[in-house]
Amino acid sequence: MSFHPRMMAAIHGFTPLSDSSTFTADGLAVDCWHVRNSAHAGGHYVSLHPRFVIMRDGYRIPLSETRDGDLQHCAACFVPAGMEVWSKIAQPGTLRHMDIHVSQDRLHGLMGRPPETVAPFYLRDLRTISPLVQMLADPDRPEPLREKLADCIILELLNQRSTQREIVSDTHVVGRLQGYVRQNLDRKIGVDDMAADVGLSRSQLNRVMRRTSGLSPYRWVLAQRIEHAKAQLASGQSFAEVALHSGFADQAHFNRVFKSLTGQVPSDWMNEPTQSVSAPILQDRTS
Repeated sequence: MSFHPRMMAAIHGFTPLSDSSTFTADGLAVDCWHVRNSAHAGGHYVSLHPRFVIMRDGYRIPLSETRDGDLQHCAACFVPAGMEVWSKIAQPGTLRHMDIHVSQDRLHGLMGRPPETVAPFYLRDLRTISPLVQMLADPDRPEPLREKLADCIILELLNQRSTQREIVSDTHVVGRLQGYVRQNLDRKIGVDDMAADVGLSRSQLNRVMRRTSGLSPYRWVLAQRIEHAKAQLASGQSFAEVALHSGFADQAHFNRVFKSLTGQVPSDWMNEPTQSVSAPILQDRTS
């Protein structure tokens, strides 16, 4: 018997790049999407049936359980029946994703307990299921095989929920962000950009920064820029060049930030007998 999930969605900023494909079985429906999104695209979704959202191509979609809540950047998630979800995507691009809708009865049979007992969860990587997702998305696969693949993916996601760490170590986060800042010194770096790069919400990122540096994410980025500037000054570059290469609007902006973080203007710091550069703030410790 075919299954027809009931879901309401209000979306903006998405343009289909190809026709969506749908596979249905008893208590199961799989939708595959390939879309282009504009800057600040998003949507509001609620389904009467449980569903699993799976991003493809290594993408992590920002989702929130409230309209203005913290965003969880996830590769896959479980959304219980009746739960509202908001997506907010800052940068333009393309994405492919899969929705697996499942009836309460089928999910109960797979889990061995009522689906209502499972809270929503968000996973930051797909681990071993990427090949299964690829096979399930192939419309040329036999339908009995696709049905079994969908069940296997559901069970593996539920298993990963209990084994996958939801928060990476502070050292990993800081190390990755150091590399991210170094690669983006020439542009504005927003807190949302930083959070997306390490797969954390804004509040999670703020806690990591406070624990490791005592600074907000915004001030932490400024500190990275200043340490980079110190190294450039010590190598003999002019103040104007250093300001430009470290991501400041102009030399006056650079002077103000430098003094606010060090207590000195750059010229006074340069005139000290020994200039101190914190090392190595911008070392590449990405993993």
